[in-house]
Amino acid sequence: MPTVKSLASMGTRFTRAYTTSPLCVPARSSLTAAREYKDMWVQHNEAVYVSPQMSPTFMSALRDSGYTTILAGKDHLSGDRGYLINATEMEVLGVDLFSRSGDKYGICRNAWKDGVLDHFGLHLKEKKLLRAYCAAVGIMGRGGCCNATPVCDTVFFDECGFRCNAVGCLEPELGVDRWSRLQAQELLQRHWKQHGEKPWFLQLGFPSPHPPFIAGSHHEVGPLPEAVDAQFDTIWAPMPNGTLTKWPNPFRNSVNVRESRESYAKLLAMLDSEIHHMLQFLEKHHARENTVVIITSDHGDHLGDHGEWAKSSPWEPAVHIPLIVAGPSIRADFIEETPVSLIDVPRTMLDIAGATPFPAMGGYSLLPALRNTGPVERPAVLSGLHMPSYQGALNEYFETASALFNETQFLKLVCCPRGCSKQGSLLPYSSSVQVALMNVTSGVGITKFEHDVLNKPSGHGVAEAKYLADFLSPEFRSACLPLLR
Repeated sequence: MPTVKSLASMGTRFTRAYTTSPLCVPARSSLTAAREYKDMWVQHNEAVYVSPQMSPTFMSALRDSGYTTILAGKDHLSGDRGYLINATEMEVLGVDLFSRSGDKYGICRNAWKDGVLDHFGLHLKEKKLLRAYCAAVGIMGRGGCCNATPVCDTVFFDECGFRCNAVGCLEPELGVDRWSRLQAQELLQRHWKQHGEKPWFLQLGFPSPHPPFIAGSHHEVGPLPEAVDAQFDTIWAPMPNGTLTKWPNPFRNSVNVRESRESYAKLLAMLDSEIHHMLQFLEKHHARENTVVIITSDHGDHLGDHGEWAKSSPWEPAVHIPLIVAGPSIRADFIEETPVSLIDVPRTMLDIAGATPFPAMGGYSLLPALRNTGPVERPAVLSGLHMPSYQGALNEYFETASALFNETQFLKLVCCPRGCSKQGSLLPYSSSVQVALMNVTSGVGITKFEHDVLNKPSGHGVAEAKYLADFLSPEFRSACLPLLR
C-alpha cells in the first residue's frame, strides 16, 4: 500500500490503536457520539442506530464551530435498518452534505424496495446498472462474481459468505468504493462553489474490505502470510440453544481461506489507489497543504487467524485498528506506541479545529503526541461487545481494558462472563466466565499477537489485572474480579 505508507512517513502512525467495539455499527456509533462503547445504547448491529440520543456528535460540534460537514460512502448509521436516503437523521448527526452507501452485503438485500436503499442504489438505478450490480454481487456474496463454495462451512456461515475468486468480474463503474470517492469529490466541489474558503470536514467511508471479497484484476499483491494458529482439527462453536458444539475447523489448510486472504489484500490495494486519487484531487484544487488526513477503521478481521473469521472477538485480529495522522504541523515519520482508542479521533479533530468539545464527549486528544508537546494522558483503552444471547452469539459478550505498564509491557485484560469467543488455541473453550491477561506481543506462531500471562507463575499479573478491571462496566467487573486471585 504505497499511498498509505507514504502518508505514514509524512505523519504519525499509532501502532496500538484499538476500536471501542469489534462490530460495525457499535464502533461507528461510538465514534460519532465520541463515547465509550459501555456508555452507548448501541450495543450491536440490530440496535436502533440514530435517534435524538445521538446528538450532539463530533460533526455537530465541528459545524457549530464554522465547518461544513460532509459525509460520503458508508457510515452504517441508520434508524431504519439500512434505509439511508434520510435527511432527517443526517441533521441529527450534524451533517450538511451527504451521499451514502450501505455495506456491500446490504445493497441488494431488499429487492422489494427496488434495491434502492441508499444513494449508491439510486446511482445504479439511474444508470440502469442496478440489475447488473446485483447479479454480480448478490446478497451475502451469492452473485455471479462468487461461486457456491462457502469460505467456511459452519453454523455462522453469514460471517464468511461465499468464495469470490472470479477476479475482475465486477466492472469499474459498478464499484461502490470508486463511487464513494467520486461522491466525496463532488460534494467538496459543491461546498467550494457555495462557501469558498469556509473550512470543511469530510468523512469518506469506503465499504471495502468488507465481504464479499470481489477484487479487481489490476490490483496485484505479493506473497501473504498464512493464517496464525489455524492448524487444529476442530473448533468449538456456540449454538443457538446455548450449548457449545465441536465443529470441523474450516480454516485448516484451506484453499478457500488462502484465496479469500489474497482477495482481501487486493481490496486493500484497491483502497490504496482510491486514497491516492483522493489526495491527487485535493492537490489539484490546492487543498492538500492545509488538510489533515486521518486513516482508520471500525474494526479488524480474523481472516482465519485462531481458526476463525470476521470480527466480534476480544483478540488482536478483531480489535486492533490502523491509525495514521498526517498534515500541517503534524510530527512526520513518527511511530507512537501509546495505546489509544477510536474515540480519541473525534476529540483530536475538535482540538485541531479549535472547536469546543460537548459535555458528554469522551476520548483524549492525541494532539500533544502529534505535535510533540506532551504525552497522551489515557489511563486505559477499552473495547467490548454485548451481543444478545437470543441471537446465538453466546460468547460474543465481553469487555477488555488495556494499558502500558512500566512503559514497555502492554497488557490487555479480557473478561468474558459467558466464556470467550474465537480464541483458537489461546484459551480453552468454555461457556462459563473466563478471564485472561494477554501480553500483547509481536512474536511467532500462536504468540504472534498475544498470549495469556495471568497466574503464570501463580500470582503473576494479578495486580495489573485488578487495576484494569476497575475500568470495566459493573456487570463485567463483578463477574471477573473473583477470578483474579
